[in-house]
Amino acid sequence: MIAKYKKIIKQNISEIRLTLVVFYNIIHSIFGANLFAIRREIMAELFITAAGKAEKEERLRYLKNEKRPEVLEKLKVARDFGDLSENAEYDAAKKEQSILETEIASIEETLRKAKIIDSTDVTMDTVGVGNVVTVFDEDFGEEDTYTIVGVIESDPNRNLVSNESPIGSGLMGKKVGDIAEITTPGGVIKMKILKIS
Repeated sequence: MIAKYKKIIKQNISEIRLTLVVFYNIIHSIFGANLFAIRREIMAELFITAAGKAEKEERLRYLKNEKRPEVLEKLKVARDFGDLSENAEYDAAKKEQSILETEIASIEETLRKAKIIDSTDVTMDTVGVGNVVTVFDEDFGEEDTYTIVGVIESDPNRNLVSNESPIGSGLMGKKVGDIAEITTPGGVIKMKILKIS
């Protein structure tokens, strides 16, 4: 009796997998080309600093040379457990491999498409991508220093703000002494530009 139910469950799982594959192919055929074209268009306008590029290259090296062999070893070990259709370890390793390969492809595309900001091209006259900007926040009465970077490098915890973020876009093009009025979700804040480097 139990063997009969196992067979029915196994058959249903196979049918569900087949349905998911068909569904994925339909969605991809309808939206895939458009989504990739939009992503390429967005990627064509991204900026990255030399330091950001070096970080991405180091991450890519780690993923390819250390993480990928580790995941492949997990797959090998999971295959040795037997029947792949009921092998949770194998499914988890395949999912981890998929996430890894997606990140590798994303970093490679970023490095291929992003415009490298050359430090010799960065001007100290006006705020732009690659500048370090010291401001006086008039609302809080304190100084802050931000580095203006492209979207792919932004990290607010390290004061790396994107040129497209409210603060970054509000500071872009300003000169020392200018007051930037920046619209944020919390309201308008005023920042006086003290130094551009």
